[in-house]
Amino acid sequence: MLAPSITINIVLATIGTLKTFELPFIMTNGGPAGATRTLSLEIMNNLFGQYKFGFASALSIVMLFIIVFVVFFMNKFLKNREANV
Repeated sequence: MLAPSITINIVLATIGTLKTFELPFIMTNGGPAGATRTLSLEIMNNLFGQYKFGFASALSIVMLFIIVFVVFFMNKFLKNREANV
């Protein structure tokens, strides 16, 4: 009975993890030699730091496709797991 709830929680946690921005920005702003640089931090740096609006838009679209791809396969895997339980 809890399998659908667990599936939704795992998917939402994964999406939130892929969009991580706040902690690396506040603590290290990308860190030493870009060690803690994430895709969302790179988007913000290009958008507001270097004023490369087109490149930041392209990175946002790439991030969208990555998230959709990961969530699609996770959902497919977890739905199969729900059916088997």
